[in-house]
Amino acid sequence: MSKIKVNEIEKASGSGITVPTGTSFTITDGLASASLPTVPVNKGGTNLTSFTAGDVLYATGSTTLAKLAKGTAGQYLKMNSGATAPEWATLSVSSDYVKLASVSSSAAELTIDGYFSSTYKHYYVLIDTYCGTSGRNFGFRYKHSGSVDSGSNYTYASNYMYRNSGGGGVGADTTWQGTYIKISNGGGSDSKRSSGHIFLSNPQEAVHKNITWNMTSWNDSNTHYNYVGGGTFLSSTACTGFALQFQSDGTNTARHIGLYGIK
Repeated sequence: MSKIKVNEIEKASGSGITVPTGTSFTITDGLASASLPTVPVNKGGTNLTSFTAGDVLYATGSTTLAKLAKGTAGQYLKMNSGATAPEWATLSVSSDYVKLASVSSSAAELTIDGYFSSTYKHYYVLIDTYCGTSGRNFGFRYKHSGSVDSGSNYTYASNYMYRNSGGGGVGADTTWQGTYIKISNGGGSDSKRSSGHIFLSNPQEAVHKNITWNMTSWNDSNTHYNYVGGGTFLSSTACTGFALQFQSDGTNTARHIGLYGIK
């Protein structure tokens, strides 16, 4: 095989050098990138000359590619409404049961206010409390029109039903706790812990508002009460919140309240 050494190869006329079919032209020492053409998609390329970090390639046709710029932190990739191309979207969490507030406090009276709205029809209150003062009952009342209800607008849907596992008794209780609805018994001479839940129905509507609850309490002598009851707030005034308190400002070692909205 003979070799021809030249400095340049130039076509006699026009531009470009043609390599006939069935033959090849080999460059052994590479070719400058600036001299390379942009390779089309139908030849295995992208037909694109640059990218930004995070770009996503997607096909817009059988021989066409496009770039989707990166999204923001926390976004996810989804198809557009026409199902023709991907797009970034922000995750939206929607639920018919939403936590609105969580409060931990040792205040004598705990008021949760400003969370009722037209978005939710009902509200669920989870309660876990501990009273360091012996024999303190636990009560509930609504807040409305800038003040806390005095208790005169409440009536019982039924008696408070309770079971005292320590004494084996089962009975009914219709007592009030001052200006509060009594939702948990604080009997006994020891410290008292109460936990349970309250269900509030339509507190912002201009109709009577029902209240139901299930509370369990026990003391250091292992006397146990379970209070299940209901009542009605006889007022068309919209309520904005509620208050919880141990009898006679009993010393509250801890209170943990969670408020949830239900559509």
